[in-house]
Amino acid sequence: MESQFTGIRKFLDDENNQSMDLGWFKSVAKYLEEITIVNRDLRASVKDNTSTLLDILPSEELLHDLISQFGNVVIIDDGKLKTSVIQWLSNNNNNNNNNNNNNSNVLQLFIDIIIHHDNFDIVYSVVNIINDLVDDDDNLDNNVSVVSILLQLKFPEALVGKIVHYSNNNNDKVTEIEKHDFVTTASSLLVSLVSDVSISDASSSQDSSNNISLSQNKTLVNYMISNVCIPIKQKPQTLTLTNQYASEFFVKLSLSLTAVSQEYSAFGKFVDLINALIDSNYKTAKYSNLMELVSLIIFKFRKPSLFPPKNSIQEEFLSNILDWCQFLFTAPGKTAVDCKQQFVTAEGIDLIVLVLKNYLSKESYLQNEEAEFEYKRWEKLSKWGYIRCFGLILNLLTPTQHSMAPAVGYTNNDDDDDDDERNGVFSVTIVNSLISSGILKYLYKPLGVINGNLTLTLLFPLSTSLKSKHRQGREFLEKWLKIIIWLISLAPLDSDERQRVVHKLMENELSNLKKLVSVRKYFVGKLSTDDPPEDKELHYLKIVDKGWSIVEYVDIIVNWLLVEEQCRILVGDLINTSTSEYYIGIDTLTKELREYCGSNDDTDGLKVVVKELLAVEI
Repeated sequence: MESQFTGIRKFLDDENNQSMDLGWFKSVAKYLEEITIVNRDLRASVKDNTSTLLDILPSEELLHDLISQFGNVVIIDDGKLKTSVIQWLSNNNNNNNNNNNNNSNVLQLFIDIIIHHDNFDIVYSVVNIINDLVDDDDNLDNNVSVVSILLQLKFPEALVGKIVHYSNNNNDKVTEIEKHDFVTTASSLLVSLVSDVSISDASSSQDSSNNISLSQNKTLVNYMISNVCIPIKQKPQTLTLTNQYASEFFVKLSLSLTAVSQEYSAFGKFVDLINALIDSNYKTAKYSNLMELVSLIIFKFRKPSLFPPKNSIQEEFLSNILDWCQFLFTAPGKTAVDCKQQFVTAEGIDLIVLVLKNYLSKESYLQNEEAEFEYKRWEKLSKWGYIRCFGLILNLLTPTQHSMAPAVGYTNNDDDDDDDERNGVFSVTIVNSLISSGILKYLYKPLGVINGNLTLTLLFPLSTSLKSKHRQGREFLEKWLKIIIWLISLAPLDSDERQRVVHKLMENELSNLKKLVSVRKYFVGKLSTDDPPEDKELHYLKIVDKGWSIVEYVDIIVNWLLVEEQCRILVGDLINTSTSEYYIGIDTLTKELREYCGSNDDTDGLKVVVKELLAVEI
């Protein structure tokens, strides 16, 4: 046996063998398989008391060195060689019955080591090497193959099992710091298994297949849920990178599954699995479904004194949770409707209003704080929370696909689509719940802080770039205006809720409406400053950046008010009197809305509303 070790050691030390071509890696794989068997037998003999730990050390050191050699794969400069080595690693693992010593199943050996080996350093080395292979940005196409094989070999289950083992094991040989580092690295690796799939590159069927497989892996999903649940039991300040990675896993996988329509059903099954696991494992923890869990997490950050510091783990975690809500509330069909209904049932809307109230209450926050520094801190935190709440409100209000029932009279012609009908009815419920909860008191705050150059200085006081500040202000206004449009269009005709939305725009001698028309005038001026370029697509992107959408959204709101009998005369006099500083002209409004309906873009889903408006004679 000693001579066998000597031969392997000589191979590793021989400078003539350091060319690291494909043949060299195959030789390393052959020796790795041999020494793994030897080391396994020696460890078994220690348990039988026929050997000592000292007898194991030579094979243990050699095993560690052989494993480390595969870390060289990611630093190969030759692109073709690197590709061939990674493809070999993937392909030879496709054949578990392969008896060729030059084609040892390296990834299978690695996974066996993770599952069965007791040496922490060796297991950690394997995890680090797999992490490097999966996370190698220079070989994204090959990484897909590696991930595919890892999933076939049940790598996520093996790694989660080892994470749980080290988390629950009080072995004195592994320090708490080592355990923490291992769990953090392993959790990051599990997130890296999710392929980044977007609409532009969703042609990779292997990417999609891998992501769907991950989304239905009960062991993996349950592990991630357990780490998202931790903030419910502890203070937000105790969050770790592992919790952040778990929240990132759900966002990244949800983004991938909703990138293309072929995977919408997979996203629904993913959410169903999460709900089933929560109901099965966490029912006694005050939540029985996903949206109850999300509501409790948001509640943990309900006021500025609890809000996470900028660029902290806690902030990233909360950002991921709120981004996840975007996918849950906007997914097509049944999934979004179910999530919205769960959120309303969990008193999520009342929670949003509470958060807005707390974030806008300077006095209550400053009672126990001192100095100007703390006031500036409040400004930074409250604006962030305030803006994210608006994003949640918009996602809640926006009906999925074209499933809505605006009060003007729109009816869905798809009689066989029960989800569409249910979604339209439930959208009205959301509107009523939002308005009844007192949202209007906080919703109109932005209109009070718009200054002459539309930079929203109160909302973005710390931005150093005027251009960046303008972009933030424009994007926020677009979001805000769409919320107003959905509130008016979805609220039932002549209902108290609709009248309250309209009244807010009309109160104080139309002061809020006048501000909106001033906003429109400002952006119309920006749109008319340049001649259209020859490239139509470039021109479209340019006018959107200059605020074209804001002009359209204000036009929609003004038209809504013209449809309301009690507003028609006052609004008409305001925008149709040529001598008025707020003059737009009804003909101009109609022309703008017809152009809006004639465009190919309907990313905001508002065309159906505009078409109904145009059908009403003013």
